[in-house]
Amino acid sequence: MIKYFFIFLLTLVLSIGYIINGSSALGISPSRTTIDFVPNLQETREFYVLNNEDREITIEFYKKGDLVDYLSLNLEPTTLKPNEKKFFSYEIKLPESLEGYGIFDTRIGAREAAPEDESMMGARAAVESQLWIIKLQEGTYVEIYVLTSNGYADKPFPINVKASNFGTENATCNGILEILYSEQKVVEFSITQTEIKSKETASSDFVWDAKDASAGEHKAEVRLLCNDKEFLGESSFTIIKQDSSTEKIEDRQKTSNNEVQKETANEEGINIYIEIILLSFFMLVGLLATALFLYFRSKKQMVFK
Repeated sequence: MIKYFFIFLLTLVLSIGYIINGSSALGISPSRTTIDFVPNLQETREFYVLNNEDREITIEFYKKGDLVDYLSLNLEPTTLKPNEKKFFSYEIKLPESLEGYGIFDTRIGAREAAPEDESMMGARAAVESQLWIIKLQEGTYVEIYVLTSNGYADKPFPINVKASNFGTENATCNGILEILYSEQKVVEFSITQTEIKSKETASSDFVWDAKDASAGEHKAEVRLLCNDKEFLGESSFTIIKQDSSTEKIEDRQKTSNNEVQKETANEEGINIYIEIILLSFFMLVGLLATALFLYFRSKKQMVFK
């Protein structure tokens, strides 16, 4: 009876250790592969998955993204030994043409297979390798991204402008950024001349003081002149007009959020501390159980002799 009790304790310790450790660690390489679009391209690409754990892991594969219909990933689930690295491959079969220009992002993924025992289900490790297929337009072609978020009047308002060159030629660009309200220009910023090489991106940051800004929807509009061609980009955002009651509410919300964050941090610290204590306790129990089991076993053998 004591023997089975000790075996139960050892099993319990191992189960708790598995739950606390959570998901296993996997690695994948290459993390990203970038190729230019070629009509009817057919080729095979290799990647490997690494098991960083000291136990066997069964992995399964998946694909997702823009061009999954043009990738063949016919791989069955496979088992990796501790610290083992295995190589795999997938096939690319591109069509005659793709609609649009820029980066077509597709992912090849490997994740830990679900355990047969659902009671042992926890977070499963997953890793992905990016496949970027870039389609360029002949000559000059630039895509503009204007990144904004809602803000408050009379407070600094940041704006980020990114320009990606998806043309075959390097582009020399300059232009303006305008803030519009009710289709009327509120303020204007100059974008200094810069050269953007093919397949590269340039980024610029601006700060509008939003002084005396009207409440409501605004628009940030960018006009770039690149190699004598004009390209446009825009983003809409809302400016909120603060009054004394709004500021008081905001201050109370910040105070409340800070208190919640402190309480959460304290709870997380306590939870981690409890987990460490429990893990140490069960490890100690397991070692004690093992020692007692070996002691009684040797004593029993001596009696039979």
